[in-house]
Amino acid sequence: MNPKTSKTWNRLDNAAKIFPPTSTRRDPKVFRFSCRLTEEVEPDVLQKALDGAIREFPGFCCILKRGAFWYYLEESPLRPKVREETEPPCSTLYKNSKKLLFQVIYFRQHIVLEVYHALTDGTGAIQFLKEVVCRYLALRHPDTFGSNPPLSDYDASFAQKMNDSFDQYYNKKNKQRNPGDPPAFQLRGLKNPEGLLTVIEGLCSSREVLSAAKKRGVTATVLLTSVLLRAIGLDMRVADRKKPVVLTIPVNLRNYFDSQSARNFFSLIPAVMEFRDGVPPLEEIFPLVKEQFTSRLTKEYLQNRLDGLAGLEHNPISRIVPLPIKDLAMKAAYRISERSATAALSNVGIIRIPEPLMPYIEFFDVFTSTPKLQLCVCSCGDRMALCFSSAFASPDVPRRFFRMLTETGISMTIITNLNAEEETA
Repeated sequence: MNPKTSKTWNRLDNAAKIFPPTSTRRDPKVFRFSCRLTEEVEPDVLQKALDGAIREFPGFCCILKRGAFWYYLEESPLRPKVREETEPPCSTLYKNSKKLLFQVIYFRQHIVLEVYHALTDGTGAIQFLKEVVCRYLALRHPDTFGSNPPLSDYDASFAQKMNDSFDQYYNKKNKQRNPGDPPAFQLRGLKNPEGLLTVIEGLCSSREVLSAAKKRGVTATVLLTSVLLRAIGLDMRVADRKKPVVLTIPVNLRNYFDSQSARNFFSLIPAVMEFRDGVPPLEEIFPLVKEQFTSRLTKEYLQNRLDGLAGLEHNPISRIVPLPIKDLAMKAAYRISERSATAALSNVGIIRIPEPLMPYIEFFDVFTSTPKLQLCVCSCGDRMALCFSSAFASPDVPRRFFRMLTETGISMTIITNLNAEEETA
């Protein structure tokens, strides 16, 4: 091969392999982070900030291609261009191998990053968006920050950012596997047209959420998971209560394995609740969910899941199966796995921005495309955003969720994708 035309390429990490064959118009596997500023976004300044940020994340400048046996990411000379938002949120990004797998867009006071999930996970994406936002604010306010502006705290090397941590921590000798999940209750109702999401967001005080959780002896994630389980339980018909409600909870594996990868490195745990005998009060749900989190958020449990999924990839027979057959197998496996999930809850956690920049930021939020219903949570400073995205037209479950949260003493501001706001006490 002519060295002048050779390009760097990387295999997809273990988590990313499922996304290309299962992407659809209804669920294009796109997630979206947004930073709302206190002022209107200036596109030219944002483009300069993006140009600087992409130099720190060169691995993001790639396209997804099909090989004989696997999909892979190939280095691309394409560079991202900032544009104003004109399409519905979380629209399709991966259509062919001619486009980058992310975009930076803006509208009014919002800087938005949308990402195809095969490129990275929420942790990798937020590190990139933080880099963009920090650079933008430094360029936007040179008189304030001068020649030594505050920087993002993500200082991983290029090799660390590009590390496939699934491959690094795969232990082929581990044959232990976690129990399988039962078939779950599936939400019903009129769905939106393909490509459109129902989005309902609640903004509240992080301190109020943490205080409400502490009063009940649980973490914020356990509190929110319990409330969502009960909100769905109250939406079920009696005849549907034969099956449990199962929430899938993404887990950042960097908290359990030493990694600074900017690629995918996450796992999933289930939170399960039976409603055969009716819907109990929250006080009875909290300890049940807490016990499930305690038993599943362990390195052993997560290692077993990692090894089970990575073992399929390392199987000598699966390696030589042509990609079209792999696609069919992965689609079938994905459909089966989806039967074990009712909805999802993803807590991205705290987004830390240098303190001098905080006066220019109102809040961050995040949501994702989904064929079902998903709640995504993040916080910055004392502002927490809880954002539902749903394939269903009805907002009943999110509204019931927010009402129950307010009953725990948390004040909420509700925003819908119609930009209508209402205060709930």
